[in-house]
Amino acid sequence: MIRLFRKVRQKLLSENSYGMYILYATGEIVLVMIGILLALQVDSAISIYPNPVVDYLNVKIMGDQLGEAFIELYDPQGRQIQNWIDKYPGTHTLEISTLKAGLYMARISMDGKYLSSRRIIKH
Repeated sequence: MIRLFRKVRQKLLSENSYGMYILYATGEIVLVMIGILLALQVDSAISIYPNPVVDYLNVKIMGDQLGEAFIELYDPQGRQIQNWIDKYPGTHTLEISTLKAGLYMARISMDGKYLSSRRIIKH
């Protein structure tokens, strides 16, 4: 995809189509900005607190429609150690008091599609 964009830019410059090049570059910038805004929107739809955590971790998933959330917890070696399935939107309280202190990774999927990963510090 990047090669295609590069070829289009080079072709426009070689043809001295500076007006079209500016229009194309502006469109490319707008697409990148839209992608960043979409990523930020997805990231802000999930809130995990408190972090660091002692016994109970809250995972708040926002959304307009009802769906199924799948939350997985991984240890530093990448082994899945716990998972939960719940409905969203809502706040899900996960009991992790039996885990050892350390760094963990929470992976969140919604309706079967990967959404986000977050580092969790357990005290």
